[in-house]
Amino acid sequence: MIMNELTSLLQKVLPEKKQKIKKKKTLKIPGEQISENIHLIEQKYSTQKILELPFPPIFQKYYDLTKLQLEDLIFIDTETTGLGLGTGTYIFLIGIGYFQNGYFIIQQYFMSDLKAESELLNVFLQKLKDQCKFVCFNGKSYDLPLLDSRLTFNEILRQLKDAYQIIDLLHLSRRLWQNRLENCRLITLEKELLHQQRKPQNEIEGRDIPEAYFRFLDTGESENIEKIIQHNRQDVLSLLKILEYMNEGLRTEKNIDLFQLAKVYTSQKLESEAERIFQKLLSKKISSRAVRRELANIYKRQKRNSEAVTLWKQAAIEKEIYACIELAKWEEHVNKNFEIALNFTDKALRSCKEAKIKKKLLQRKKRLLKKLK
Repeated sequence: MIMNELTSLLQKVLPEKKQKIKKKKTLKIPGEQISENIHLIEQKYSTQKILELPFPPIFQKYYDLTKLQLEDLIFIDTETTGLGLGTGTYIFLIGIGYFQNGYFIIQQYFMSDLKAESELLNVFLQKLKDQCKFVCFNGKSYDLPLLDSRLTFNEILRQLKDAYQIIDLLHLSRRLWQNRLENCRLITLEKELLHQQRKPQNEIEGRDIPEAYFRFLDTGESENIEKIIQHNRQDVLSLLKILEYMNEGLRTEKNIDLFQLAKVYTSQKLESEAERIFQKLLSKKISSRAVRRELANIYKRQKRNSEAVTLWKQAAIEKEIYACIELAKWEEHVNKNFEIALNFTDKALRSCKEAKIKKKLLQRKKRLLKKLK
């Protein structure tokens, strides 16, 4: 009697349990399923505005580029299960963009199961040419090292970071716009430079991507996967648009922070170009103090002493400490006019608040006073 009641009770309960377990959703991933666990999503864009080559000399020198063709460029962005570079971080989506037959093609390779990472990486590697150059955003520090780490983890004998040239747009973006923008995140450049804003309903925040992917693995919930794919596609498109914007800006010197551009020229030892821009800014009285100092440094390095001294004297009138120090050195060591050197030293001391510099100025004063005896 008791057994019959128990059997009857189990028959009522067990179907309900089966129903709950069965709730895993059918996968809805866009694109073509090229293997059991790899999906390919492809979009083609007509290149009405193609990048103008060759790139400006400063761009080529900054990234050490030679003999570049459009077809050599591979725009790349990855989505991962975390933000670190450790062995626990998987790559589950690789988005690449490239030029072919008048189109900009974006291909995204999505992995629907962690066990397929080796297959994902091999499919991606098949797209690479020997001479390709990666265009990325912080990829030199993150995407490429992580790809190399995952290749090693999956025992694939190939490395990327040191084998291919990398055009990391974050680096030059910071040099050109860091003083004008709140930050140089990709989304900020999109908004402030390209005047485009992502639609929240079609997107997912980068920080939410790992959690959304793990939820997909657990439940099959794929709504956010489409948003992740859209997010990744937009990242790749933005790389192209920012490169176009940067290329045009460097050619025309419009929509570029000219002071920062001149400093980039200086850093790349293209001082004649830097001087031309600094002179232009000085004539328009734009950032005069900073420009004057940079220009005087160029003259000093080139041993154009009289031009440097002229700028230092203008700066000293405005009590700029560095100029007073330079003039004190000039009067002491070149003109041997110790009294004037002492005057400039005292002028610097009156404005100086930094302990280390003050200590050196006091030592200079002590030495000059001895020379005057």
